[in-house]
Amino acid sequence: MKKDIITDEMIRSDMKSELARNGTTPIAVVVVGVSCYAFAAFWLYLGYTADPRMYLVGGIAFIISTVLTVSMICNSVIYSKQKKRLDACDISVLETSLTSVYEDVRRVGGRFGRYEAIFHFCFAAGEWCLTNTVLYKWSKEYHLSVDGLENISLEGDEFYAVIDNETQTVVYAYPKKFFEYEKIKKD
Repeated sequence: MKKDIITDEMIRSDMKSELARNGTTPIAVVVVGVSCYAFAAFWLYLGYTADPRMYLVGGIAFIISTVLTVSMICNSVIYSKQKKRLDACDISVLETSLTSVYEDVRRVGGRFGRYEAIFHFCFAAGEWCLTNTVLYKWSKEYHLSVDGLENISLEGDEFYAVIDNETQTVVYAYPKKFFEYEKIKKD
């Protein structure tokens, strides 16, 4: 079986794509913020021209727009900090075996959020938790969903676990039956 080669640059690229999937970008903040404030201004304009009670609706829309925009700005700042940290983060790759895999369902997004499956891959080096997404998108043969990785992973399978040296947590993993890690030597 032919294995794909992974390098430190590919690992960082995978980690950045996972961060981008879960983060709020500054462009999204601008688009949502402008559209929310335009909606609030429209209701205030209706209050001015048609019915004074629309001022109440416009005021509520303005408050909701402000809260939504502020929360998106906070998420965007967190995303930017995580991206900068990821660029500077010191990672190491360990060969480790899978001890267990399980799935649980949790509510994501607070009280009014949706339920989402969380997959837990437990290794001797730590635990890797993630939601269902497509992994290893760059690989022509071995890109698969997290659910697919759970289905083909057995206890005792060998993995390359990517460890963040600062937090000592598993941030990504690659099954050794599909991938071969190639450390690039620095001069």
